[in-house]
Amino acid sequence: MIKLKMKSFILLQPSFLILIMIFCSAFFVQAEEKSILPEQLPDGFKITKPVAYYNPGNLFELINGQAVFYLSYGFIKLEHAFYEKDSAIYTVDIYELADRLSALGSFHQQKDGDASYLDVGCEGYIIEYLTVFYKDRYYIEIIPMESGDDDITDMKLLAEHVEKRIPGTSEIPPELVLLPDDNKVSGSERYFGENLISYSFMGHGLTARYRQKQDDKELTFFISFTDSEQEAQKIYDVFAEKLQKPATVTHNSPGITIGGLSGTMPYRGNTAIFTYKHYTFGFLGFTDFEETVILTGKLFQNLEKFFEK
Repeated sequence: MIKLKMKSFILLQPSFLILIMIFCSAFFVQAEEKSILPEQLPDGFKITKPVAYYNPGNLFELINGQAVFYLSYGFIKLEHAFYEKDSAIYTVDIYELADRLSALGSFHQQKDGDASYLDVGCEGYIIEYLTVFYKDRYYIEIIPMESGDDDITDMKLLAEHVEKRIPGTSEIPPELVLLPDDNKVSGSERYFGENLISYSFMGHGLTARYRQKQDDKELTFFISFTDSEQEAQKIYDVFAEKLQKPATVTHNSPGITIGGLSGTMPYRGNTAIFTYKHYTFGFLGFTDFEETVILTGKLFQNLEKFFEK
C-alpha cells in the first residue's frame, strides 16, 4: 500500500511540474510584454496597432546595422509603437538600456546640432523630423511619418505624455559631476559603453571638450571607469605604450600626489595619462600642460564630492 502511494505520487509529479512551468512561462511572457505605452494618451493620441517588442536577439530585424550601436550600450528591450492623432502618425520607440549613463550616451550620440532644446526627461531636443529625450535608463525617439512644422506642437505633447509613463528619475547621471565645469564646452559630454576614445582596451567612460586659454583649439578630457585599481593600471600601461616621447609628470593636489606620463600621439597631439584608484583619465590635444594641471585639480575635488554621494 505504501509503495503504491509513493509510486502514484512519483507518476503525478512530472505532470504537476509541467503545469507549473506552463503557468510560470505564461506569467513571465506577460510580465515581459507589459507595455509602458498605453492604447490611448491625452490630447487625442491613439495607438494604431499592438506594441511590438524587440530584444538583443532580434533588434536587427527593425533597425539592421544600427542595432550594434544600441547593443554597445547594454540594450535590453525596445518598445515600438505607432500613435495617430487626426491624420498624423508618429512612431514611438522606447529603448531600455543598461543604466542611466547608457541612456545619456545614446542621446548625445544621436543629437542633431540644429535641433532645439526640449525640457522633457533628463534632457531632450526637437526638430521637425525627430524628437528625442532620455530619462533614467531609457532613451526615447518620436518620429512623424511625414515631417512638417505642424508636427512640432504635437510631438512636444506626445513627448510630455510618454515621459510621464517612463519609470525612474529625471535627474542626470551622478557620474557627470566628475567632469570639471570650468571652460567646458556646453553639451560636449559623451558617454561610451565601449571603445572609449576609439580604443577597445579603454572600455567604457566619459569624455568632454574644454576651451584652452592660450589657444582657440579645444582639448579633450577622458576618464575610463573600471571595477578595480588593477584594471585601471592595465589600461594605463597599454595606453602608455602608444605615447611617443613619453615623459614622467607629477600632479599634486591637497593630500594627493599622482604620477603620470605626458607625450604625443599621431592625430591627437599632446597627450597626458594618469591613473587614480579605479579610474584612468587623461587629456588629448592640449597646448599648455598647465591646463591639464588645473583640470586635474578640479577632477579630484569632484571625485571627493562623488564619493560622498
